[in-house]
Amino acid sequence: MVKFLHSITRLLNIKNRNHNDIILSQKDASDFSLHRFKINNLRTLFISAFLAIEQFLYGLLAADKNTLMQKVFFVCAVVMVLFSCLSYTLYKRQVKKISGIYVFFSLSLAYFGLMTALYRTIILQQQVFSLPAVYLAVTYAVAVIFYFSYTEATIMYVLFAFFSIFFMKILSISPDSHIFIGDILSNIFIAWVIAVLNYRNLHKDFLNQIIIKKANDALLEKNDHIQLMNRKLTILSEHDALTGIYNRRKIDLLLSDEWNRFERYGNRFSIVILDVDFFKQVNDTYGHLTGDMVLKDLTKVLEDQLRSCDLIGRWGGEEFLIICKETNLDQACLLAQRLHAKLNCTEFNDAGTVTASFGVACIDEASELDSLVSLADKRLYYAKTSGRNKVVSSISCV
Repeated sequence: MVKFLHSITRLLNIKNRNHNDIILSQKDASDFSLHRFKINNLRTLFISAFLAIEQFLYGLLAADKNTLMQKVFFVCAVVMVLFSCLSYTLYKRQVKKISGIYVFFSLSLAYFGLMTALYRTIILQQQVFSLPAVYLAVTYAVAVIFYFSYTEATIMYVLFAFFSIFFMKILSISPDSHIFIGDILSNIFIAWVIAVLNYRNLHKDFLNQIIIKKANDALLEKNDHIQLMNRKLTILSEHDALTGIYNRRKIDLLLSDEWNRFERYGNRFSIVILDVDFFKQVNDTYGHLTGDMVLKDLTKVLEDQLRSCDLIGRWGGEEFLIICKETNLDQACLLAQRLHAKLNCTEFNDAGTVTASFGVACIDEASELDSLVSLADKRLYYAKTSGRNKVVSSISCV
């Protein structure tokens, strides 16, 4: 009979068997066992609490006093109270890991209910045998309410069938043994099928949740990867590959932002354009690799001298543009002079000292953004044509 029930189990589960093996990891299987235990325990709590009241009232009001049936009702009520207390304790404890004792407890109420139903059937001592309502009700309720694995359901119902037939046979409850054995086996088999399908649906729902969760995790991971790539692409699109500072495209946008802020709120700003003097000679004399190192080191020198609110970008090959926020012409000129002095006392490895020419302009001197940039560029050009290595903030001051 056990082999027959296992073959039916495999038939019912054949569609999902390979799928389950692939999806369920060891952790997933452990999580499913914990999930099943929590459902069974919560149902045990409510059912045992209800049955404790029900059995007590039956014993008090329905059963004849001082009879065996009244004692059965009262004993069942006490046992149900114990089940309720234990279930509530486990519920409040928030069990994180399943042990053997927890598995035993989650099955014990079903076993107790089946054995109680069998015992009450036996003590009825009916002359014309038919399975009592309590026997049938408990047989099917256990299958529907609780979740048993295929093996657990098989063992439980095989034992229940055996004890039902054994005790009813030896107590001669039914004169027609073939009929009563058939009734028992057919009802228990149907209840077992229900239990298997009930467990299968729980298992399938749990698998679906895992699949959805893993799919969502994969999507989130891909989304994070896409966002990371977008950030990297944004950095690449906005920063100069050699020096790491803003490129020409980004510095143009930042200039536009500052101009808009000036027009709306009146926040003035200044710009400084600088060009490395005789940089072509550095490349021709020491090579382009040395020239690249000079630009990278020079960029670091400039950044170290700027305020945190100042913005710097590579304007051209060896040209740099600095946006000085909340700064007038004199303040920007002082900044340029500080940068000029720092470069004059800095050694750049094989290239030695490298100088630069500076052109400074303030928004107060221009009516539009293009004219501001043009003015700073003209002053830079004047600094280069008038001897280089100097700061020019007005043509008349040179």
